[in-house]
Amino acid sequence: MKLRHYIIMSPILLVLTGCFGHSANTGQEDNIVTLDADFNSESPSYTDFFDRVETIPLETNDSSLIATASKILVADDRIVILDFKSSTVKKFLSDGSYLGQIGNKGQGPEEYLMVYDISYNKDRQYLSMLSPYGEIVNYTLDNKFVDRVELPAKPNYWAAEWINGDRMMTWSAVESDEPGVCLIDPYSGTEFMTDWYNCLEFDLLSMNPFGLYDGKPYFAGSLTNDVYEITADSLKLSYRWDFGKDNISENYRESLRNIDDRQIRHDKVRDDLGKDNHKYDFKNNWQTDKYYIALMLISPYPDVRYKSAVYSKENKSGVCFSKFKEGMTFMPVYVNDEYVLCQIPETELDIYNGITDSKLVYNEDDNIVLAKYYFKK
Repeated sequence: MKLRHYIIMSPILLVLTGCFGHSANTGQEDNIVTLDADFNSESPSYTDFFDRVETIPLETNDSSLIATASKILVADDRIVILDFKSSTVKKFLSDGSYLGQIGNKGQGPEEYLMVYDISYNKDRQYLSMLSPYGEIVNYTLDNKFVDRVELPAKPNYWAAEWINGDRMMTWSAVESDEPGVCLIDPYSGTEFMTDWYNCLEFDLLSMNPFGLYDGKPYFAGSLTNDVYEITADSLKLSYRWDFGKDNISENYRESLRNIDDRQIRHDKVRDDLGKDNHKYDFKNNWQTDKYYIALMLISPYPDVRYKSAVYSKENKSGVCFSKFKEGMTFMPVYVNDEYVLCQIPETELDIYNGITDSKLVYNEDDNIVLAKYYFKK
């Protein structure tokens, strides 16, 4: 089983745009929740948050192998995984049994060429595959083609998430004078809200900026600790991570914006990651009934490393860490109110064997293995 990274590093676009825009319209900053957390906390025990852990080895065969698990979601108790490298979507039962591929790659009317993101529409009960060329191709979970829908014209699309049956939020890495976040009805083409005027080089660091909690959609940009609620008319600042002296400063962001050469600016953003002025990049933010959770990249390719931030709503305290005290890397790939899914590095299989009833054995060509952490009730 080869360790396959969950988060892929953003590719360099052929055309890089200017960086003279402003961040989202935050509106009033009243009632903003501040999540204080020590960026260098001591490692907690997994039992501080979770009752138990299960392991889910995904079935290995010639059709089921995942090269890069760039997004994982759970729909109707099926684990659905986007493999960005091969641009395929595969589904598994909750025990890891392989169920097959969703969608068909090709140039036919019921096929797709490339997938940058996936989202499940619970109301319509189909899975949407986002093409960077401005369309979604929809399939049922049983791999039946539904339709393909052209989205409002944008230079490129990077992420999309259904809010309900007919409302979708989309994100595009665009020039700083264009809105990157849109609230739309894909079928009518209506744009209800547009916002987020930002630096493209910053935005290229983020690949999974959307989240849902309590029926509300949220957006988190890169190189900022702020998370916004997507409302009917703007982005409303909702909560903010605060790592004290380890925060990425506005002065640093402004110094990047003042670099005229776009390629130099892009290279500096990439090369600075993990250093004093730029210690992290947010890759995902989640919210549950009890916790705020975030995943941050803290070291780029080839030495890819992550750190997670967990903030307790009850205790009003947060921690940042890479591994639990027991030695397991905590790298969430999917979060809901009941559990967290993580991808298990191959080097940690023995640790999981020690704390579960698993008898996992490392084989070089095995598929990835997931850990399922159940929250304390």
